[in-house]
Amino acid sequence: MARLIGPDESLRLVYLRDGRARAQGLLVPLWANQACTIPADVLTVDGDPIPTATVTIDEYSRIPQFQFPDGADVVYTAVHGGPVTALRAATDARVSALADQVGGVVGQVSTAIADAPAKSANLADLPSASTARVNLGLGNVNNTPDMSKPVSTLQQTAISGVQSALTTAIADVQAAAAAPIEVAGQNLTGQALQAKGGSIGTGGKPVVSIRFDHHLTNLKNNIWPLLVARGMPATVGVVSRWPTGDSLSTGTTWSDLRAMCRQGLEVWSHSATHADAPTFERLVEEIVTSKAEIEAQDIKVWGWQVPGLEPTDPSWRLETNAHLAGTAGRLIAQTYPFSEGYTLGSTWRPMPHRAYHGLNHLTIEGMSQAAVQSTVTQALAYGAGIQLMLHPGYIGLNGYMSLASLTGVLDWLAAKRDAGDLEIMTATGLIAADPGHSRRLNLIGNSSFDPDYAAFWTGWSHGAGVSLRTTTGHTGANFVEFTTSGTAKLVQASSALTYTGTQGGTVRVEAWIRATGALPATGTIRLVDNTTPSRYDETRSFTPSTLNVWQQVHFNTTLHPATMQLRIELGRDANVAQPIQFDDISVTPV
Repeated sequence: MARLIGPDESLRLVYLRDGRARAQGLLVPLWANQACTIPADVLTVDGDPIPTATVTIDEYSRIPQFQFPDGADVVYTAVHGGPVTALRAATDARVSALADQVGGVVGQVSTAIADAPAKSANLADLPSASTARVNLGLGNVNNTPDMSKPVSTLQQTAISGVQSALTTAIADVQAAAAAPIEVAGQNLTGQALQAKGGSIGTGGKPVVSIRFDHHLTNLKNNIWPLLVARGMPATVGVVSRWPTGDSLSTGTTWSDLRAMCRQGLEVWSHSATHADAPTFERLVEEIVTSKAEIEAQDIKVWGWQVPGLEPTDPSWRLETNAHLAGTAGRLIAQTYPFSEGYTLGSTWRPMPHRAYHGLNHLTIEGMSQAAVQSTVTQALAYGAGIQLMLHPGYIGLNGYMSLASLTGVLDWLAAKRDAGDLEIMTATGLIAADPGHSRRLNLIGNSSFDPDYAAFWTGWSHGAGVSLRTTTGHTGANFVEFTTSGTAKLVQASSALTYTGTQGGTVRVEAWIRATGALPATGTIRLVDNTTPSRYDETRSFTPSTLNVWQQVHFNTTLHPATMQLRIELGRDANVAQPIQFDDISVTPV
């Protein structure tokens, strides 16, 4: 039997424990037994030996293909401390090998029948056929039908082996088709919701999410600055090989996209080339490989957004529940915790909900400002969530919404948010939102400096010029003040990211500040990777507009996917010699 090629395409992609397909460079030891004690006799696809039976994960987080041991269709591995996993040869190769085995057994049986000795004599003229058989020592021979004739022990062993292998192969295929949507034993949806704190309490408020489909250059130059100025997070679907499939992203770099992420932009995959995928291999490229390509740029991908085209495989459109169970639908669900398509009939979403794939949206680029606001108002009246989607490259074109009208929509949403009528979140935040409670994951501990002095200092470090005040805080009595006598910072390092899985997530940083001396007085908030500051480091400055009044300040940012420990620093602008006060600091998923 020829060596089989594998592993099967569905088994090649490797995910890290945080759910990212970014395992490039990790070693994959290959073992012949499930106990992982016998190295597998594997060869490269070209037939060359593989030293130490170990291969290396490629830049797309995939296990390279290789030749399996002679006569075997499965090997075992445990990658980077993960569980022991069976790697099976490509399904087509396994089926072909089984067909060859079946054909071989059939040939053996045919040969045996052809080689059976002919009768040595015609016994028809003897007085009794039964007497003749006894005389010849053939008393047990009779005219048994061919279908009832026994086969030899060797033949039965061979046939049983083929039947067993065929049964196993069929069972494997059936199990794969019916398997729960999990990767490496970890539920991707559960992981993503955990990164949001399980759910995001909105205290009864409905939620609006803003989503952009590719066209990164117009987003970067004309639209994204409007959202940043209004403190709004958003989500964008990225075509991983732009400008291929997305010419309107020409001129935008990965560095530009990372910069927008640091300002609160969340990223989903919008395919590799925004083109049809008529074969399974092309589906893998568009759906699975696109995610790996984006995450190779230090950007975490949180979901899948269906490209607007008419695909060969209709399940790619995610328009019906049947599509979710189709080839493309299952591939999407096995790769992403969430996906957006057209499965839900309404553009509104009930809150909370437990649907995570094929979620719908409202396309607004062809609507008027009044029509958008009317539709959102109706959704809010029902306490529903709604996602507003647009293609940035169409804004301002003839027949589409103008930039002025879009600005009007954003101003209206910001006013509604500031009045407490709604929340604005990312696409992932909208999925996790729950108006039934107000609880939120806060990555900062002891953030309101209450109830006493001892608790205030727990988890924080500070120097001269940082004082605890114990009356007239924003909530409760306590707050912290940065006096004019020093430039020290109030610092806390949080390890919450490591156990919540919030790395690479979009968060809202919020604080209440107050000036009591003279204006201007400026406070600063810095978030930084505590171990590798060059990886992630964002600082914002805020100046109160009124003396002696607590004012809310906030900004959005997307954390680096490799940041495990986050440091927050509060302080006073050293160039502005006026005291500044802080209370109720929070860093929460949004």
